[in-house]
Amino acid sequence: MELTREEAIVLELMKLMKKAGRRVDKLALEKLVFLVAHGEFNYRGELVGLRVFPRIDVDYRIYFRGVHSRDVYEIIERLIEKGLVEERGDTYEVRSNVRAQLPEALAKILSYVARLAGLSPKELERLTNELLGIRDDLSKTLVFNASVIKLLKAREEARRLRQQGLIVDV
Repeated sequence: MELTREEAIVLELMKLMKKAGRRVDKLALEKLVFLVAHGEFNYRGELVGLRVFPRIDVDYRIYFRGVHSRDVYEIIERLIEKGLVEERGDTYEVRSNVRAQLPEALAKILSYVARLAGLSPKELERLTNELLGIRDDLSKTLVFNASVIKLLKAREEARRLRQQGLIVDV
């Protein structure tokens, strides 16, 4: 069966969550997909930051429960339509042993994110918010409904201008 790269990643993450003893729910899953897309890892596989441009074609915005992507929900729906995943209330069950082939670099990133697959949705929300610099309700309100890519680009540009001495925070 032919899967897109994004479908393969979501399916593999569902399997990793189950293997880690976690319920496969939308909130945790979309945070894990976010880390595959935007996570920056060092040579030991430790999450050290975020990259501006995603590895996969999934768009994110910032909402009440942290990062959110309609794209992830659409991918899940396609997996259900293909008979690979079954929806059970607010969780999902993988119905297939299909193992998708991923490029080596992406498979490595997936193995790094697998270490986080056992975290609860709340822990993943806290982690992704911290990486985005969202530390309280006020900062979340200021960036509510913002595109993650635009937010990361703005942070990168501000850091560059600060390093050049062109702006100063007071």
